[in-house]
Amino acid sequence: MLTFATVFAYEYGGDHKWVPFASHCLAFVVAASRLSAQKHRISDIFVGGTLGFLVGRYVYKNDNDPALDIGRQSRVETFTPQVGFGSNRVSLAWSL
Repeated sequence: MLTFATVFAYEYGGDHKWVPFASHCLAFVVAASRLSAQKHRISDIFVGGTLGFLVGRYVYKNDNDPALDIGRQSRVETFTPQVGFGSNRVSLAWSL
């Protein structure tokens, strides 16, 4: 799971700052659930997580084509509040 999370974080982390956090949190939740279900020991999770991270990083670094990233522009996500006033109501909306 951590291999996938690492590749996903490297691939999409530049465009969306929350992706590395979310993908690694998901991998942590899976590892914690395996530990609490007594399917793995803590040493299994530590060694598997370390190997998963290293394999994911190796896969991304060796298979990523930097030439494809040249045209990609980093997108800054900003939320803009929009408030509307009508008869007997107020509306609030967020837009990108």
